[in-house]
Amino acid sequence: MMAEKARLFADDEALEEILTAATPGEAKALGRRVRNFDNPTWEAHRSDIVTRASVGKFGSNDELRSYLGRLSWLSHRSGVAASRPWPR
Repeated sequence: MMAEKARLFADDEALEEILTAATPGEAKALGRRVRNFDNPTWEAHRSDIVTRASVGKFGSNDELRSYLGRLSWLSHRSGVAASRPWPR
């Protein structure tokens, strides 16, 4: 997600750092420093970015795909997905 955020805002330097980060936590911290960040643009694109990443990750494995299906059902039923704004 952080790499796609850097791509969205054309921050090639941050993109390279995120892609070579040693840990997910490091990548997340780098994603918070993406240059040219614009919140309305991020809000317009983040859901599609996360959806594509989740489908790619979970769709590559039968067990994970089944988990994603259950998670999707739970989040829609409980309203969790719509109840929390996403942090920058």
